[in-house]
Amino acid sequence: MQKILRTCRMYKLLEARKEDSFTISLAGSLLNMETAVAPVLEFIKTNFPGFTEHGIQHSLRIIDYINDILSDDFKDRLTDVEIFCFIMSALFHDIGMTLTDIEDKEKQRSCHHLYAREPIIQYCEKYLGMYSEHRRIRDCVVFVCEAHGRDIEELYSDETFRKNDTIQGQRLRYGLLAVLLRTGDLMDLEEGRTSEFNMHLNPSYYQNKISIEHHERHLELTKYNYSPEGIEVGVKTSNRERYKIWNAWLKYLDNEIMYANTHYFQSIGTHDIKKLRLPGLSFEIKPDPGANFLVEEIRFQLDEEGALWDILTKNIYTNQTDYIRELIQNAIDAVLLKYYSDESNVLEFASPRSWGVKDRVYVLYSAEKGLLYVSDTGIGMSEEGIKNYLFKAASSGYKLKRGRSSFAFPAIAKFGIGFASCLTKADKIEISSQKTGEKKIKAEIEGKSTIAFIERHPESDITGTTVKLEVKNRFSFKELEEYLILTFRYPSVPIAVIDLDSLYRLDKSLCLLPRGRQDDYFIENILTVIQEYENIEKLRKSTIHKYQLDKRLLEKIIIEKQEDRKKSMLPGKIKLLTEAADPEGIIYARREEFIRLAEKAAQNDDVQLSKLIFNVKGEIELYMSQYPSFTFPIDNGRIMDIVDYELQCVKINNNFNTESIQKNRLDQKCKGSGILFIKTRIDKPESGIEWQAVNAFLFHRGELVKSLVKVYSDPDEENSRDGILGLEQLEDLEYETKLSYETEDSEDYYKSMTWQPYTYSQDYSAQDYESRDYTFNIIYCDENEFQILYNVSLYDFENSYPLPEISNNSFRFFQNDLISDNYAGEDLHIRKPVLYQDGILLNINPQVILPLGIGWSVCNLTADAQFDLNASRHELNMNIDAIESWMDRTGRIIQEETARHCIDVLRKIQLDFTVSSLIQTIEDDSYLARSGLRSMKEVLNRLI
Repeated sequence: MQKILRTCRMYKLLEARKEDSFTISLAGSLLNMETAVAPVLEFIKTNFPGFTEHGIQHSLRIIDYINDILSDDFKDRLTDVEIFCFIMSALFHDIGMTLTDIEDKEKQRSCHHLYAREPIIQYCEKYLGMYSEHRRIRDCVVFVCEAHGRDIEELYSDETFRKNDTIQGQRLRYGLLAVLLRTGDLMDLEEGRTSEFNMHLNPSYYQNKISIEHHERHLELTKYNYSPEGIEVGVKTSNRERYKIWNAWLKYLDNEIMYANTHYFQSIGTHDIKKLRLPGLSFEIKPDPGANFLVEEIRFQLDEEGALWDILTKNIYTNQTDYIRELIQNAIDAVLLKYYSDESNVLEFASPRSWGVKDRVYVLYSAEKGLLYVSDTGIGMSEEGIKNYLFKAASSGYKLKRGRSSFAFPAIAKFGIGFASCLTKADKIEISSQKTGEKKIKAEIEGKSTIAFIERHPESDITGTTVKLEVKNRFSFKELEEYLILTFRYPSVPIAVIDLDSLYRLDKSLCLLPRGRQDDYFIENILTVIQEYENIEKLRKSTIHKYQLDKRLLEKIIIEKQEDRKKSMLPGKIKLLTEAADPEGIIYARREEFIRLAEKAAQNDDVQLSKLIFNVKGEIELYMSQYPSFTFPIDNGRIMDIVDYELQCVKINNNFNTESIQKNRLDQKCKGSGILFIKTRIDKPESGIEWQAVNAFLFHRGELVKSLVKVYSDPDEENSRDGILGLEQLEDLEYETKLSYETEDSEDYYKSMTWQPYTYSQDYSAQDYESRDYTFNIIYCDENEFQILYNVSLYDFENSYPLPEISNNSFRFFQNDLISDNYAGEDLHIRKPVLYQDGILLNINPQVILPLGIGWSVCNLTADAQFDLNASRHELNMNIDAIESWMDRTGRIIQEETARHCIDVLRKIQLDFTVSSLIQTIEDDSYLARSGLRSMKEVLNRLI
């Protein structure tokens, strides 16, 4: 039934207020206005034929909706002028869509609330001029009409929104009318906004997909009740896009009411309406029984242990790359669980590093499109698994899986954490998963939405999971590569990283991948890319082989050209080089030109040869750029030997330079002074420990020492001599020497006392001793490095022990050492220790676990050897009980194996040692460091 203004209940309210002629005149003006505006609004169908109804019926419904949800008390507080301006605003609010002289229709649609200004001004000038206040009425109506299309936060911060006017003694509140129009506009949900018959009769009018969804959604209402007590909406839809539209629309309405009730009425509105409220909204949107999708509300819920997801997403995952690591960890877990669950696989040990996994995890990224994929061929997820993955952030995930009697599944990640870490980093997330024997499941969530859509699809042949992210903050592929190489080493599942942009450009030349009509087809068929990328890489390498050979030959040609003394031989050498080129390459094709110009170069005319080299180099680079590298692997191989020796002895001479380097000589006693490097390898898949360590110790004259001191006496004295002592030995010698000076009867004793290579052989008084000019060079251990100090005075030495002040002038020993003649490229430097857990770098210095000498460790912990990590998954849980449990379970194994091996080596080469000389403390105040040091001392005391 078609409405007319005269039957609208709010108009009747105005009409009933016949207190004065002004009100009667206003009511009459509205009827004239309806007659003028109604035919104009019909032009909206001409300009936007596929849109839902925006004509006079839409305006009249808005008026009735607002009348029906306002209480009698509320309506009594509306002035006649406010009712008039509200009804006028409802009639004019969409009139901007009627203008026919605007070419950009999309702009006209999105800004139609702004285009309403001019028609309103013209109407007021022509038809409301009889009111002296018509300009103020015009200004209010223009603001209210413009307000219906503005952002809510922007609107509420506008000073005009707070404006109150008075016309004929009646209050006119701009903000109140804006709130009512915006609410009524959003409430027009009913079937009257569309014509199902017309959609079938004139389908060509409905070409816009979004408009079609808006039309059809109006036919899906199952319940719509509204009154001053509340607004209830029920919807059943068979279409996911319409679900999104309904959800967004009703949340807009809910937000509008919330803002009005909390911000406007309580804070902005006049005193007489502070207790007024719009009715609350409750709504339910359900998939139709025949729909192929489910909907899950994302809740910041508590799991069994009380971990709040909201805290995880907002406060813990602050690192920009956490989510990439978490997604890869989840993918690795999925692959490992497939191996673990397959009873045909013989898995002897708990460490998945021993399982020989061949499946890969794939990381694919397009910087140009901002798309990141993490894909695996693992066990896949069921519908219930998807829900757990999405909505239960702190649950144990796979951790409690136990498919074998010998050991539980050694999970890396936790369900939900990977997804939770993505929430603030992606504009859109899509998850596709296939579990054997079950339907393929797809889930999707868009940025800032609390709705996840889950769809069922026919079963496919490929099991596994693919997560696709539209990342918010794009990064280059180079940045991704650097991050992954730094973070992942020795994973249990190999990882293949693919640059989709480079692959796409490469495939334009090779044409191996299928393509649709649009380039997006390439991106969307990501599983095809994964299946074919190895073949593409092989073809790429075979294609560029000739250019790589040309590049190497050109480098040799450049070297030969630069040999000034052999210019006469240049033509012959270049002839040999060019003949060795690939017959299909660039250099071979231009070999005669190379030889001819080489002959000129032999006569000191090398300009043309230089130009040729430059041009050929450019051609090679151009060809190579058409076949860019697009992938790199992160393998799951064992930790390679970190050094090429089991034992290395670096002898140091009296000048504190390297005298000789010997490797793997366990049959010789270490004499003199030097540094001993001992390698230990621990490989225990049953415990999940892979550990390689190099521990280095200073030694002097058959025993380990903490420092070596080179003593210089006064060089002006005729009998001055120098030598090397251990610091402990020097302290003993200084004490005894000074004591002998102070004892008159000890001269013969002192003369007979010698200490090679340093000898006290002269008769000095105590005063002579105190004035003697000693200087020292000192090699000592500090900050896990061998440091050297030069020319330390006796005063500084005695007053700075153990070197806290003067150590600022120290240098790394091997950076200032003169290497011996027999040096053969041995690596003498102490490298940075690194600790990985499940192939992922942790911010833990492994030397605090193994404070044994100076050195470094490279290690990877899996299964039962895992540290307990905090919620961000890349830092240690510093709970004391967790650390002590790890030290008892794993730390002591590492300490005992390493200490036992080092002690065995030291005894074989006859070096004496004590617990103190073996221990090397590290400046680290963490509980892990304190626990490691205490445990190391206990282990050494027990072994020695």
